Amino acid sequence: MLTVYPLVKHHICLTLIATGQITKDTCYGHRKNLIAMSIGDERLRRLMPWRSLEKAGVNVSFGSDWLAGPLNPVYGLLIAGTRYNYTGTDEWGTDEKIQLDDALRHYTIDCAKSLMLEDRIGSIETGKYADFAIYKVDLTKITNWWFLLTHDLDIGALDDFVYLTSVGGRTVYEKE
Repeated sequence: MLTVYPLVKHHICLTLIATGQITKDTCYGHRKNLIAMSIGDERLRRLMPWRSLEKAGVNVSFGSDWLAGPLNPVYGLLIAGTRYNYTGTDEWGTDEKIQLDDALRHYTIDCAKSLMLEDRIGSIETGKYADFAIYKVDLTKITNWWFLLTHDLDIGALDDFVYLTSVGGRTVYEKE
């Protein structure tokens, strides 16, 4: 998503939802430099302006209807909170990084709102479907320097963080 900033206010007037796969174009090294060559450095810094959209009051929803990046949302949370990319730097618009509690909300209740299903999914409440995952790490701490220095961040390396997954209140995965 490459939003032209004047259009942000237009999103609000029309009650549109900004949705995107946050890991798209930021994780895969095999596309190295393709994005920069295609859109240029200046536009690259404005790629996925999540913070600007939040500040403008736009409902932001992380995720997509197709697999544009790693399925594991931990990578999306890392990118949202640090703006790190496949080059190992945060040079792509650091002013657009967001707080992890906001990123978690964009993956959960804000996605449900974008689907107009917030009365059934998106948060853990009585009467909702009870779709959730329990992680072995505190997801609100994954952008601190200690976590970044002590964990391998390569694609797939963070996939063992899930202890349990529940769908519709039934356990569908439990780590042994």
